Amino acid sequence: MISEGIVLREIYIQKILELEILTVTIREENYENTIILDDLETSPVKDMILDSTRSEAKEAVLQCMNNVVLRTQMDMDKLYAVVNQIVDEILSLEVVAIKLSQLREVDQYIFEHSVNVCILSLITGIYMGFNKVRLVELAIGALLHDIGKILLPKEILNKPERLEDDEYAILKLHTTRGYEVLKNTKQFSDASLEAILSHHERMDGNGYPFGKEKNEINVYAKIVSVADVFDAITADKVYQKKEDPYRAMFYIIDELDTKFDREIVKKFLRVVGYYPLGLYVTLNNGEYGVITKVHKDKPTVRVLYDITGTPVKDYFSIDMQKNPTISIVDIDPAKTKYQQYEIEQLS
Repeated sequence: MISEGIVLREIYIQKILELEILTVTIREENYENTIILDDLETSPVKDMILDSTRSEAKEAVLQCMNNVVLRTQMDMDKLYAVVNQIVDEILSLEVVAIKLSQLREVDQYIFEHSVNVCILSLITGIYMGFNKVRLVELAIGALLHDIGKILLPKEILNKPERLEDDEYAILKLHTTRGYEVLKNTKQFSDASLEAILSHHERMDGNGYPFGKEKNEINVYAKIVSVADVFDAITADKVYQKKEDPYRAMFYIIDELDTKFDREIVKKFLRVVGYYPLGLYVTLNNGEYGVITKVHKDKPTVRVLYDITGTPVKDYFSIDMQKNPTISIVDIDPAKTKYQQYEIEQLS
């Protein structure tokens, strides 16, 4: 599969994982013994992009923040170069999927968080069919979505306890401050700027800074909002320990149509593959059921309704690990199909 002498770059390791090859024999130069890597998922594969690209992206965010503080001109060529590199590396993968265990480094939260949100947003955009121009716009907005925080007091950003109301009011200013600073550079598209300004807006109008709702919110902002919340929940922070990805996904699903856009969450679920226990889903064969065992993107589903919509008398389960042709095509957190059947039976 790979010729002798080829360096095992991250993109090759990702392909090996996709083929479910769990053991690789490597003969290193000047060593007589053979080295066995038994579990590639614990090997140093950090995520969907190269280590060098990740470092350059964090450096780009840091440089932009320094420019904001010092009121100096941003190196737009460097910023767009690293964003295009991220987009190209992700688009080069034959199968686009996330392994969250590979996504997290715990150093310098704000920079790492920015890069992670960028990656999660980009892959969601790919699943939504965005072309490269739109992906670059989305990536810029996602990478710089928290840049306004550099203008806020550090004692608020790093406070280990829950913020007081007046402190939280100051924290919320990061969206408008970041937007205003970057808008004044006249170097960013309106769509990218909207992702920065509106990633804390919510579908029910209870977000900030303007209380926009539903279709008033830019689609990039909707994507970044989901990626931002998911990555924040699954990260260690000064005031909060990280949560299990399934709990994070359950929180997002529980807020469908109130905080988060339903269609974007459905795409995001396909990206991260963390379908939580108890979620009602529709399968690609037309059957409908509930997740009874979690396993990343291949859970076990207890079938409740057959392809005709008729309740199944003797429940049976489909283990998607053993049935790779079966996939989840829709989610039903409110159990609307089940409730509809109950209503029909009662009437």
